[in-house]
Amino acid sequence: MITTTRFDEIAIRSRRSRVRDAAFALLVAGMVAMGISSVRAATQTAETAHTPTVQTATIAANSVCDATHIC
Repeated sequence: MITTTRFDEIAIRSRRSRVRDAAFALLVAGMVAMGISSVRAATQTAETAHTPTVQTATIAANSVCDATHIC
């Protein structure tokens, strides 16, 4: 029969707490890494997105401008 002392029980609880703390720290680090990568991806998408340029058009005399024609 194995007899555990109070110090053995304290050591076991401490070890379990460290493992739990390390697992939580890894979870938080993973969430931060995913957040940073998503912000980088969004920034890259915004930088490479096509922005329409404003074009000036010359309106000819007596031209018709409606919804089907761009003036």
